[in-house]
Amino acid sequence: MSVDDVSARWADRLVGDPDARLAAHEDLAFWRGYAARYDASMGPDGAHARTLDRLRSLVLASDSVLDVGAGTGRYTRDLAPCVQSVTALDHSPDMLALARAEIRRRSLTNVQFVEEEFRAGDRLAPHDVVLAAWSMYRQVDLVGALQTLTRATRRLLVIICGTGVPPAHAAVVEALCGSWPEPTEPWHLWIAEALWHMGHTADISIVTERRELVASSPEELSELIAPTKSSIATIDALTDALMSEFVSFDDGWHFRFDDSVAMVTSSIS
Repeated sequence: MSVDDVSARWADRLVGDPDARLAAHEDLAFWRGYAARYDASMGPDGAHARTLDRLRSLVLASDSVLDVGAGTGRYTRDLAPCVQSVTALDHSPDMLALARAEIRRRSLTNVQFVEEEFRAGDRLAPHDVVLAAWSMYRQVDLVGALQTLTRATRRLLVIICGTGVPPAHAAVVEALCGSWPEPTEPWHLWIAEALWHMGHTADISIVTERRELVASSPEELSELIAPTKSSIATIDALTDALMSEFVSFDDGWHFRFDDSVAMVTSSIS
């Protein structure tokens, strides 16, 4: 495909998604209501252990890192001890409030927070490593967004996204809820191809993470799994369908599953 074909396919996917939050106010409103639940919906830190191990192997102690779309700081807080400095950029004050609290709790002093939106065409401050983890979901202009990221990158660009391969329980969710809330297209391949057309060779690593969701009840687990606007009846039906896979421990109900994560890396010079 040409770069125009890749860009058009990417844009069509985002614009055609009825659940997309492309307008800034829509996304901010979503995170205002969901920020407190976000880390629970992603699972404990150990659920991203292999991704973090890979990231740690890529950074240098002398690196400055720009975490674009840092959210609650899930990557910021684990990379900060390994590098010289981290800049956590996100436009949601609710997500950054949680990130700041965790950074204070860990007594990390090399993290700077920037509350602003990541937009194609912006001028981001240059850093040795630029990380965009799960933060391309509102970038309709794929090439413009990648140009913004590469301009800010002195050494290494890392983009983390889904592979488009849903976990095993996705079929149940789709049947009962009407849709699976995550993209099922190969975003990592589109990103890598767009970078290639832009003159940047990209490597792709696929990491299989063992994710674990924890909640106080089976119904709360189902709420973490289902699309965000699912009805109570739908949540109850999903709970019945997945109950055999939910496990009760002293700290609550757990749901474990394998998830496929893509890491696109490109050395920028």
